[in-house]
Amino acid sequence: MRALLHFPTYALTALALAVPSAVLAAEPEDAPLYQTFDDWAVGCDNTRRCTALAAEEQTEGAGLIVQVTREAGIDGALQVTLAANVAPTGAPQLDGQPINSALQKNREGQYQTSGANAQAWLGEVRNGTRLSMPLADGPVSASLQGLNAALLLMDSVQGRVGTPGALAEKGKREEKSVPAAVAAPKLAPFPKTQAMGAEEAQKLGGLVIKATQHEWDQELEEQQPPEASVYALDSKTALVLIRTSCGAYNCAYALYQTPRALPVKPQPPTIQPLPWQGSDSAVSGSVSYDPLTGVLESFDKGRGIGDCGTHQTWRFNGKAFELRSMEMMATCSGTPSQYWPTMWRSQE
Repeated sequence: MRALLHFPTYALTALALAVPSAVLAAEPEDAPLYQTFDDWAVGCDNTRRCTALAAEEQTEGAGLIVQVTREAGIDGALQVTLAANVAPTGAPQLDGQPINSALQKNREGQYQTSGANAQAWLGEVRNGTRLSMPLADGPVSASLQGLNAALLLMDSVQGRVGTPGALAEKGKREEKSVPAAVAAPKLAPFPKTQAMGAEEAQKLGGLVIKATQHEWDQELEEQQPPEASVYALDSKTALVLIRTSCGAYNCAYALYQTPRALPVKPQPPTIQPLPWQGSDSAVSGSVSYDPLTGVLESFDKGRGIGDCGTHQTWRFNGKAFELRSMEMMATCSGTPSQYWPTMWRSQE
């Protein structure tokens, strides 16, 4: 059984689907997708670039970070990365024994390998039980349960099952049958504009709060008044972010686009939804807008240390906010967000 996880902005939910293994050998599966197999997670983005990540749940701290990434297409680049949250004191081991296939240590203290060397390394470790790496205060480790299924799904999404270059089920099917990567969408240019003055921003924020409070005042906390951040989108239009309430580590926001001239007529901005969200484009967690780049950002944490949840960005194109990027991690495994599977990417 594998779990297919869709992440609405305000809640992390999971739907478990039993899928026959024969499906894996058929046509490439739709992407983006995110699935879990025992102690591993797989995310494949809109270009069919896939990331498999060790995802054993951790109640505190972090285990060994193990990440396998591969681009789509015949010559799709393959890379394996092992890391810890502090500098390791020795090389990784498989079930307590040295690994013959070498990884190279980089300046950041990560162990990495790519291409044919990564293929060999995965072939050596994929049927093991645990990987471990020594640290100054004791070793960290990662379970390998679910790795084979994760690699098979990567092959399936990228159309590699049965080819010599497959990660899991190699065969004699010609490599030229592997479909090309899907091109990442190109974002429209961001039309830069002059920054809004503090006096105008404060006045406009107050007017929009007053005009829209009936839409979100049920979210307000007694001791926490709403806060508005106001930015110029162009000479005539502004973006208003109203923080309405906060929990332990996520906040709720109401977003509006409004004329800068009176009378204000606030309307929700047009925000491209995530692929599985339909028309729902709610933005929550920790939300910010950069008026220099036009990037709207949302980091919705699954728990306080931010080792699970969703991170997404959009960019303003003069009329709407286009989806720019998304990463997600369903399991709270102590893994920093820079290693999370990518679910969406674009070209700028």
